[in-house]
Amino acid sequence: MQQFFFTIVYLALANLAIGQQKLLPIWQIDSNIIAAKDALYDAVEKRIYVTYGGNDPYTKDKNAGIALVSTDGKLIYPTWVNGLHSPRGMAITEFILFVVDQNEIAIIDVRKSNILQRVKIEGATALTDIAIGAEGIIYVTDTRMGRVYKMEKEKSSIIMEGLKNLCGIKAVGSNLFVVAAGGVLKIDAKKELTRLVSGLPTDAYGIEVVSKNEFVVACRSGALYYIKDQQSIELQPTISSGQGIVLGDISYDAKRKIIYVTDNSANGLKAYQLLNK
Repeated sequence: MQQFFFTIVYLALANLAIGQQKLLPIWQIDSNIIAAKDALYDAVEKRIYVTYGGNDPYTKDKNAGIALVSTDGKLIYPTWVNGLHSPRGMAITEFILFVVDQNEIAIIDVRKSNILQRVKIEGATALTDIAIGAEGIIYVTDTRMGRVYKMEKEKSSIIMEGLKNLCGIKAVGSNLFVVAAGGVLKIDAKKELTRLVSGLPTDAYGIEVVSKNEFVVACRSGALYYIKDQQSIELQPTISSGQGIVLGDISYDAKRKIIYVTDNSANGLKAYQLLNK
């Protein structure tokens, strides 16, 4: 009975702690980034990359690209990189930007803003997100196939499959964290799967690591969820959930505690301060 009491107290305190997290709107860009998809903050160059266009994920038409946005909400270059088909998630390391584009990874030199190479992921059909793990190994998610792929030295292999509603992915050390099946799952170095949190909307899409055991998840329908120690709460104020909002992937500036999230329905990008963090 005493153990049960302490468990209830612990859960109540945990919910109170995560309930203190709030969002403060800073700025937003509307109607200038057509069909904005995913955002990525570059901590070195202090700017934000936004993939856009390509509403048909299966047509190779080179009508999509990447926009460049400043951290104070100014659209620097609406077509910073073009010639992509249907770009989604991004990851960056050492001035090289990796972008998933249908069944390929486009490799871009950020100093010259040009595509260096395209690497095909064998068996993939609709790549959604990408992460760079330990020793530079690249991991990508395929929403349609429900698979997580690993790419090492341009050779790809499947490390996990059968994940329903699979979308976002982040790498922390030897662990991968993915959004799938209405929750956040961890894949460890032994390819063992652990569910960290359940009960999120089935349209949960993007994920960002805020700190150890803390995440923010964006849902397509407009909600942002803060997750800490396997407890989740919808951030307040909500982003007009259910009002036609179509959020994409998110990115996090850990130094300034700012979240960047695309809004496909408004053709733009939103910036929010994460308070009490």
